[in-house]
Order: sequence, then structure tokens, then C-alpha cells
Amino acid sequence: MRRALIADSAIAVLAAGGARALTHKAVDARAGLSAGSASYHFRTRKALITAAVERIRVLSREAFDAAARGAGAAAAVPPASAADEAAALAADQLLRLAGERREQALAVFALLPEAAEDCELRSALLRCLFSRELAGDLMARLGSRAPEADAAGFIDFLTGMLVRLLYAPAPGGLLSCGSEAGTSASGTRGSAAEPGSSAAEGVTPASGAHPEIEGALVRFLTTFPRQPSP
Repeated sequence: MRRALIADSAIAVLAAGGARALTHKAVDARAGLSAGSASYHFRTRKALITAAVERIRVLSREAFDAAARGAGAAAAVPPASAADEAAALAADQLLRLAGERREQALAVFALLPEAAEDCELRSALLRCLFSRELAGDLMARLGSRAPEADAAGFIDFLTGMLVRLLYAPAPGGLLSCGSEAGTSASGTRGSAAEPGSSAAEGVTPASGAHPEIEGALVRFLTTFPRQPSP
């Protein structure tokens, strides 16, 4: 319980202040724990980062499993509608990562510069938001000739869409906060908010599926090379 609290607090620190802000002291303060608590459980900064990334991976899998149970198994429907089902599920996960799970997504992107020379961290970051294994299973089910390669492409596509949702919301579109493009809910016009700022935190995507996102995902899932029909 204490270790999960510390990992969650590390995620919040990363999301709010970036990688440079991540210290044991900052995590203790964020968690409301006595000084030295974070370092007691995670002796080094790298151990703290590892715990945060693993926590995000676990939460990502839990979120996916919960959504999949609600939507039903895509394999239970014909291939033509399996793509639609998968697109709806992926769109739901993207919206959650841009909304209620925003801190987790921002924490991952905050750590990317540190992963440039750390292969272990880079590998963990590439797998903590989206599962390559699940994506590969999906591609195989949809008839991909190269499921692993197509899974990697699909995750790259999802990551790009997530970057857009987090950092470049379209005026008047999915993440707009007012009736006028570029206008916040309070009526103040401004540019896209910086990650971790109060303005960014106030941006909440629609709770349901979004047709633009689902449409883009369906197009991706129905255009890659497939196995020839038997």
C-alpha cells in the first residue's frame, strides 16, 4: 500500500514538473509522508522511476481489462466488425489517457529524454501505456500477414494520437473548452496549455467515444496487408 502510494506520487510529480522535479523529497511531500519514506522503499532515483513506470503498466492493463469486459470480446464478432470493436476500445483508452489518466501519460513523456541512453527504461516506457502483446494478438485476429510489425505500427499510431490529445488539441474540436475556438470555458482566449499547468489539467475530453478518433483507428485497422483468404 505504501509503495503504491509512493509510485502514484512519483507519477504526479513527473506529470506536474517533469523529470527534473522527481526527487525523493518531492515524492515524500506529494504523498504527505515523513521525510525519508520514499528513499526507504526505493533507495535510488532509478528505483523510484522503475516503480512509477511499473505502476503505470499495471494500471494500463487494469484499465484495458475493465474496458474489454464492458465491451465484450472482439473475437466473438465477425472480422468486419472486430475492427470497429477494437477501434472503439482503443479510442476509449486514448480518451482516458488524455483525461482521468492524464498524469500517467504525462509522466511517461516526461521520462523520454532520460530513456535516450537507458535501454531498460526505454523498453519499459514503450510498453507501459500500450501492450505490444495484446496489439499483436489483435493484428493476428484481424488477419495481418506480419502481426508483430503491424502491432508496433499500431502502437506508434496510438502514441501519436495521444501526443495530439495531450499537447495539441484542435480548436473547437475534441479537447476545446468553449463555444469559440481557442477560448477556455471561462472565456479567456489562449494557446494550448503547458503540460502540468492548471489550464491543461482543466481540459477534459468527452467521456464517450469520439467519431474522429474511432474513424482514424478503423482506417488503420482495415488497411494493413492481410493474409489471403483460404
